[in-house]
Amino acid sequence: MKNLLSFLILVAFAFQSCQKPSEKVSDKFESIFNGENLEGWHKQGNLLTSIEDGILTISNDQSGSGGWLLSDQEYENFHLIFEFLCPPPNNSGVAIRYNHPQEGHPAVSAYEINIFNTPNTQNPTGSIYNLARSFWTDSLKPMDWNQMEVIAKGDCLVTKINGERLVVTHQRRAFKGNIGFQAHDGKIRHAIQLRNINLKLFPSAAITGPQIEDYMRSTAKVRTETLLDLNNLSNWEVIGDGQWTASED
Repeated sequence: MKNLLSFLILVAFAFQSCQKPSEKVSDKFESIFNGENLEGWHKQGNLLTSIEDGILTISNDQSGSGGWLLSDQEYENFHLIFEFLCPPPNNSGVAIRYNHPQEGHPAVSAYEINIFNTPNTQNPTGSIYNLARSFWTDSLKPMDWNQMEVIAKGDCLVTKINGERLVVTHQRRAFKGNIGFQAHDGKIRHAIQLRNINLKLFPSAAITGPQIEDYMRSTAKVRTETLLDLNNLSNWEVIGDGQWTASED
C-alpha cells in the first residue's frame, strides 16, 4: 500500500510538471530602459546612440558600420513590449535570447525579429528572421510610431504589431540570453527610435515539445477570410436539383 501511494504521488507530480505553466509571474510590466542613459545596456559594434526626451535613437556610424545595443541581463521567458519609429528605408531588428555574441549575428545563433517597414520584402516587420515570415499588416504605420510585442515562452515565440498577432512559431535554437536592438550597417544611414521599453517575466516553462498542429500553424504568412458564411449562401451558386441549407450544427 505504501509503495502504491508513493507511486501515485510520483505520477501526480510528473503530471503536474508537464502542465502548461502559469501565464505570468505578475501583471506588472517593468521598464528596462530608464529614458535617461544606457544603464543596464552595453554596445556591441560601432553603433551610435543618443537619448532625448526619453527617446533612444540607434544608428550605424559614419563609416556605415553598425552593431547591437544589448541588455546586460539575460532573459528566458518574457513578454517584451515597446514603441518604435523606423521609416523606410531604415532597417533594424530586435535580438532575443542572444547568449553567444562570439558566434556572430543573433539571427544565426539566437533570434532576430526584423523591423523593416517595407512591403513585399523577404522578412517584413514582425518576422523572425529566416525562421518565420510575417505577412504585411495594414495596422503597421511605416512613417509613424508603432508598438511591437515579443512573447517568448519555452520553445514558443510570438510577435505582434499594434496588437495584431503576426507570427507564432516553435523553435529550439536558444532559450536564454540578452535582448538587443540593431543598428543596421550599410552605405546609407539606418536609424531607429525607441521608447517605453517594458518587460514582464514569465516563470520557467516546461519544454514538452510542440504538437503536430503547432508545426502546421507555425508561421502566419497570409490572412484567412471566411469562405462560407453559415448564415446564408448568397455568394454560392446551386447547380442541379439538390436542396442546400447552411447550419453550424
